Amino acid sequence: MTGSGKSTLVEYFASKDYPVVHFGDIVIKEAERRNNGVSDEATEKTVREEFRRQDGNEAIAKRNIPLIETHLKKSAVVIADGIYSWEEYKLLKKHYDDALKLIAVVTNKSLRYERLSDRPVRPRPKEISEKRDIAEIENIAKAGPIAFADYYIINNYGEKSLLQQADVLLKDLGLT
Repeated sequence: MTGSGKSTLVEYFASKDYPVVHFGDIVIKEAERRNNGVSDEATEKTVREEFRRQDGNEAIAKRNIPLIETHLKKSAVVIADGIYSWEEYKLLKKHYDDALKLIAVVTNKSLRYERLSDRPVRPRPKEISEKRDIAEIENIAKAGPIAFADYYIINNYGEKSLLQQADVLLKDLGLT
């Protein structure tokens, strides 16, 4: 869920030279195209919903598979940041089978909301974050990939703990 620490974890994996595909980048780029180089949350939401109306809840994953494939030509591991829907997970699982390893970063809800309200870029009040959580659970089945993850990282204790768990996970996966 938003505010759990996914971006911090992805940045850490990227610092270890794993290629990263940010699923939301295609939404941001389209929002910028529509707004003469400016992306805002309202336009991003419109684009996301439009993509999903056109291609279902797997639309974002479907649009990112070519980029994943490009990275896989050079690297055995690609980090896909932002698998949000159960349909996206099913599409990727069908495409990559056992090579797909889903990592869920989970954080207590109250702590996520606190982090989101205090973040320097696009701070979000608790009420807005809660509405977004509910919409993502009800409208795109976001809870499915979290419930069905292969690995869990609990991010309630700060960045040092998050990154220590990431190192353990990389070791468990045979990547270090």
